[in-house]
Amino acid sequence: FVTELDYVQACLLGRQCGLLVSVSAIHPGHSLALFEAGQTGDSDRLRAMLSDLSRIREQAIATGIRSNGHMDGTFDKLYARLFDPDFPLRLQSPYEGSRSAEFDAFVQWLKTEYPQWVRA
Repeated sequence: FVTELDYVQACLLGRQCGLLVSVSAIHPGHSLALFEAGQTGDSDRLRAMLSDLSRIREQAIATGIRSNGHMDGTFDKLYARLFDPDFPLRLQSPYEGSRSAEFDAFVQWLKTEYPQWVRA
């Protein structure tokens, strides 16, 4: 099992593996579409989704860095909060999670740049 970026690369190389959802958790329907594209060998769809997910992940990392978040949990909480608006952004001390304002800026960026990844 590998996360989305490695899953796409493995599928493009003709390898079989499981998908460990991370970034694509922001839209479960797209997670399933990514998995299915890998299983059916739809390389065009895989490459398009890889492009989207790479940029979304980069933006999530940049958001976490702005708030001194320096661990995967910071980014995972951003993804989870997109799915569940009540999901907390805080992390256990000594780590810092993203702040609400930074999360809101991330959401606005996502709505502008990748509206197809925002759940209705």
